[in-house]
Amino acid sequence: MKHTEMVRQSLSLASAGVADVGCSDGALVRVMARSGAWVVGIAPGPQQLARARAVPPAGGSETREAYVCAARAGPELDEVEEFYYRAPFRVRSFEAFRDSVIAIDPGRKTAVEAAEASLRQAFLAAAEQRDGGFCFEISSRLNLLRRN
Repeated sequence: MKHTEMVRQSLSLASAGVADVGCSDGALVRVMARSGAWVVGIAPGPQQLARARAVPPAGGSETREAYVCAARAGPELDEVEEFYYRAPFRVRSFEAFRDSVIAIDPGRKTAVEAAEASLRQAFLAAAEQRDGGFCFEISSRLNLLRRN
């Protein structure tokens, strides 16, 4: 199930206030904003923030840079529900995948380059090649939190 489908099935987006923690390039933020939600996308670092800001915002959305380790229930938030699902992930090449891994945390560059041959082998073994790219199903989670 695509992330967009899961969000639409799990949340009432019209007039909702949503925080997408780890929004990457902000694609899901824009989808939710077009569905009527006011959304804050929290990018994990400057590279992702730049990618998100390179695309015009949709509806009532904005993207902010923040360094967030985890969002979990606490004194101000209650976890209402947790959803686990498999989501499709498509990338055009191993190089594009490698570059995205490094973009998330440039400090990984040396380790990724040192292990490139084994990473490439694992990538090719796990991927299904179709439609001019490489497709995977990734484990995903959506946590629905509400202010208490």
